[in-house]
Amino acid sequence: MNTNIPKKKRVQRNNPKHFLKGCEALHSMFLRLGKRNPALSAGDGVAFDKLRDTVKEILSHEDKMEGRIGKWVNCARGGKIRGKAFQIPPYKPEVWMKESATLNSSEVSVDALKSNLYRFYQAASIHRQYVLRELLPEHRLVVA
Repeated sequence: MNTNIPKKKRVQRNNPKHFLKGCEALHSMFLRLGKRNPALSAGDGVAFDKLRDTVKEILSHEDKMEGRIGKWVNCARGGKIRGKAFQIPPYKPEVWMKESATLNSSEVSVDALKSNLYRFYQAASIHRQYVLRELLPEHRLVVA
């Protein structure tokens, strides 16, 4: 029996605090993307410092998934995110599933390379690889 195995420590996490850092990093990434690709941008963006309190309020909102989504939607509709009101379109998985069925029945497989669905799966795969092989090991976590 191996007695050198350390006992697991209980880790306390403050999800709103960690998610706020993640939101700030995403915000920064999207600002850089907009500067490099002006056609994808709606302007210079809003400094995260102006959004921090609103994002903190949203992330601290305890509710079921629909309620948390509603908090984002209401803040966007009320102009608290971009400084002016906007609509967050609803997620419609049936649109993606319809695209999947169309691509699966296509006789020309290269058509899939141009689809939003393929690009989403491609991005998810790249992100997964980054998390498993770079991000987690950087924090001394290994998932095999």
